[in-house]
Amino acid sequence: MAVLSAFRDGVSVLQRNPVILAVGLAMMAISQASSLGDFTDSFALIALFSLVGFGIWLFVWPFFLAGILGMALEGLEGATTLDRFLEVGKQRYVSMLGAQLLFIGLMIALFIAAFFVSAIATIAFGIGFAAMEFDAGAGLPVGIGIFALVGLAVFLVFFVVFMFLQFFDAAIVVEGERAFDSFGRSIGVVRSNLLSVVGYTLLWGTVNVAMFTPVYVTEFAVAQPGLQLEVSETVLRAGAIGLTVVVGGLVQAYLYSVHAAYYTRLLPEPAPQERADDGARL
Repeated sequence: MAVLSAFRDGVSVLQRNPVILAVGLAMMAISQASSLGDFTDSFALIALFSLVGFGIWLFVWPFFLAGILGMALEGLEGATTLDRFLEVGKQRYVSMLGAQLLFIGLMIALFIAAFFVSAIATIAFGIGFAAMEFDAGAGLPVGIGIFALVGLAVFLVFFVVFMFLQFFDAAIVVEGERAFDSFGRSIGVVRSNLLSVVGYTLLWGTVNVAMFTPVYVTEFAVAQPGLQLEVSETVLRAGAIGLTVVVGGLVQAYLYSVHAAYYTRLLPEPAPQERADDGARL
């Protein structure tokens, strides 16, 4: 089965190429720039760190994403190096940046649409509830049921959209697709392997959440004064950030290796790692 084989491939790639772990750690380290604002009470510094963190995520992350996928792709066949990371990162940066901006824009549009649909459903329920003169006790289960259905529908819409578009990054690195074309390619691959991709998406998300559980528990402890004992808040926050970097680095390295392995398994024939062009256009 392609799904389970890809997760095994991810382990094999990291065993042969632990250097990918270093890139994963670096990815998580730079993503924590905004967390530095937790160590100050200055609104200006908090805003500055948040802005820097957002800029890094928006403009630097695509380079790292392309690079680590390039390393994982090469690692499937043998050894890979940081030179490969730099090469693919530079080569696919513009396409990856453009695709990421398009993906973010689509997610924002979906979020706005979901907000308005939820608001309209809430208003419609309120009007209908008042018109039928239900008492609060009888109408509460109905209201909860309606809100649950609306929430489930919104979740399914986001899940389906993400599932069909999730391979845009792999399409850019593995097959050299451009930003716009990468989404069409991702949709085509998913349509041809729908049941397998549903299973992969659910398992990928489950593994992601499970591996991040220690981070969630630590962050919860930091937020609960009663659990801090004699340890200072600064030490706890620093520990939480450090744990996020270490665990997150392992997660990024492993799951992106799995991502590359699974995508290549979905292709009808081995995909070329490079194209003749330099990847500079969208």
